[in-house]
Amino acid sequence: MGGLFSSKPNCSDRINNNGKASSNSNTGSGSLKSRRVNSKSKGLASYLPLYKAVFEGEWKEARTFLDKNPDAFTMKITIVSETALHIAVGTGKYITPFVEKMVRKMSPEELTLTDRNGDSVLFVAAMVGNLDATKLLVHKNPNLPNISNKSNLPIHKAAQYGQKTMILYLLNVTRFDVENTSFLGESGVKLLVHVILAEFFGE
Repeated sequence: MGGLFSSKPNCSDRINNNGKASSNSNTGSGSLKSRRVNSKSKGLASYLPLYKAVFEGEWKEARTFLDKNPDAFTMKITIVSETALHIAVGTGKYITPFVEKMVRKMSPEELTLTDRNGDSVLFVAAMVGNLDATKLLVHKNPNLPNISNKSNLPIHKAAQYGQKTMILYLLNVTRFDVENTSFLGESGVKLLVHVILAEFFGE
């Protein structure tokens, strides 16, 4: 996971040490974009204590922040619009007790919140292979595996990143009797291609 303003290291929007958006353009539109990103970064900076607590798995510190700012459970706290739960799930399995406490305090609907790419927190779990977090999320909202981002379902993300154990679990909780099932048509072809590229066949 990356720095303060994004858990993704290759984010296209960068913030320099002065809190300003870096830009290679001096055009009016570029300046306007810089002002907008700079304004957003200032707002995100207020969530630094929460970001640090979540990233380090310090529930006591995070709880203190969340008690004072209950809306922070659902706020987008990075430059790519991730929630605190996106960050927590993406850090890895060691933080599962922290994730469990957060999930317990959130509604099933709140678990469907997405980042800038349209990914719910389940997509993050599928990408990093965080099976424990995935089970917690699906138990709270069984429909999460069937909610797509802009083009795929969580099982596609798991296959894309070679997460075999995650794929096997998601196969059992993803529905195939719905219109956007991942097992038919173009979606099914994508899934098959990802599985083949990950060389899961013959194992």
